[in-house]
Amino acid sequence: SINGLNVLASIAPLKTASGINGLLITMNEANTVQEMAKRLSGVTNYADTLRAQTHEFMNKMHVIKGLIYTNDISELKKYISDITDSSKDDLKEINSKIHNPVLAAFLFGKKSRAQEKMVDFSLTEESDFPEELANKVDVHELIVIIGNLLENYFDILQKKKDERLVTLAIIPYDEELVIQVENNGEAIAQEDIDKIFVKGYTTKGQGHGFGLALLKQHLDSMHGKIQVESDELNGTEFIVEIPLKED
Repeated sequence: SINGLNVLASIAPLKTASGINGLLITMNEANTVQEMAKRLSGVTNYADTLRAQTHEFMNKMHVIKGLIYTNDISELKKYISDITDSSKDDLKEINSKIHNPVLAAFLFGKKSRAQEKMVDFSLTEESDFPEELANKVDVHELIVIIGNLLENYFDILQKKKDERLVTLAIIPYDEELVIQVENNGEAIAQEDIDKIFVKGYTTKGQGHGFGLALLKQHLDSMHGKIQVESDELNGTEFIVEIPLKED
């Protein structure tokens, strides 16, 4: 902290054959760095979503190509009708509850991502995001938070052999927005719940352990809260509470 301004500093030695001849010091306002990290993590979520949609699209095109090659026209018509109706139903369901085009498109993409991972992902009936709510909460922040929670669940459920379920609820109240994400996967041990938000802690192996830590960092900047409930019978639920800003 320099005169009340939070600064992120990096110090690197300037080395030559004769030893250290100086230091390179860079300083950036902490808020600027955090904002950049937020945007980058948001872009990562968008990219993952688009990749999943592309992958799903290519899989469908392979099926269509195969049916054309075998000249099975009746099955081809049925397949095209089924996938068209399914996409329309998913889009209609999301748009009926989420009245922000960016968030709605993101969730529609996550549907594709879930299908790729063989996960049954659904939005609860009570979910609602009115158009004017975008004036009270940063939608890009929401995408980082929801994206990290969903991806965490999609990965965890890969260990599960039978039905894989993930449910998302987005519920606005007068002064806060509540996000609930739950799955039917393996429970988190009670002694590990406090560790999952620590940067670098993971049970997935090297290269993981940053998503939930980043989520917690974003929530702290929004003065939000998160709690975790987990047991073998009901699976795991993350409950996020974000205070709403004035219009």
